[in-house]
Amino acid sequence: MRETNFPAWYHRLAIMTIGKDRDVHPADFDQDISDLEESEEDSDMVDACECSDSDSECECPLPEDESDSVSERSYNGSEADYYYELRDQREERKRELREERKCQLVERECLQEYESNREMHVQAASELLQQSQIPGHSPRLALLAGSHFRLHSADYVHYCYDSELCSTKYVEFNRLPPLDDDNYDYTQPPARDAEIAGHFYFDSRTSRSFRPFSPPQLAGQKEYRIKTQSDDFVSDSDEIVSDSDEIVFQFIGDDYLTMTVGRELVHINDAQVALAPEVFKFVGIRTGLNLYERAKTWKVARQQYESAQPMAP
Repeated sequence: MRETNFPAWYHRLAIMTIGKDRDVHPADFDQDISDLEESEEDSDMVDACECSDSDSECECPLPEDESDSVSERSYNGSEADYYYELRDQREERKRELREERKCQLVERECLQEYESNREMHVQAASELLQQSQIPGHSPRLALLAGSHFRLHSADYVHYCYDSELCSTKYVEFNRLPPLDDDNYDYTQPPARDAEIAGHFYFDSRTSRSFRPFSPPQLAGQKEYRIKTQSDDFVSDSDEIVSDSDEIVFQFIGDDYLTMTVGRELVHINDAQVALAPEVFKFVGIRTGLNLYERAKTWKVARQQYESAQPMAP
């Protein structure tokens, strides 16, 4: 069989290895492995020859025989041994990638469940706040400057998950020293109405600052729309993100918040772009908060609240 009839992936690797005098690496096969569910025969199949049977000049690649194996090989010639060596390595790489993908799917599902549980926890906090507060009297918030919240979103995991970039998402708020005071004392607490700034971090692709704003004084459902800070942030698409983009906060209490961002501020996986929502909502939980102890406190508070309600006639 003519050596020009080898599959395209073999020609590419032959040039890469023989032509450049180097060993083949597992990742070298990945470019031609697009569908891990396809069979070995499908992956090596080439377009059918359209030349006539009498065309002696035909150089169209021939399809591999389905029974192509070490004992019954359809390719011959000086490069046949090297082809079958690479083919075996390629099949091994397929198996590795399949296992990696299975593990990633399991990891993503577990992470989604974890994020959903955190969302339900914050939702419960919000409901308890609404039930327990006196109408017209919202709880006073502690100082927001210097606080750090871990962010959670099941939607973000579903549409933006990358196993290699899976990291702790957070938002933090920082005090702003007076511009004209070189002797500003950071050991003293800032004034309650002093402006604060901050930034959020999703992964190494997505980190963004937001402009200074006056911190909220009361907990509740009120939305605070904060402009993102222009810092020449460049996305993977090489487009500079507009400094007019907004993030929306709700400060449910000292330990909880929600943060909503537009889809332009997250990195959506290519396969999910058409399906992803226009906005992504995150819940924030103050770093270091003991959720188990807080849940027990809520249970007692809810029981007290329910017992204080008048009995239905």
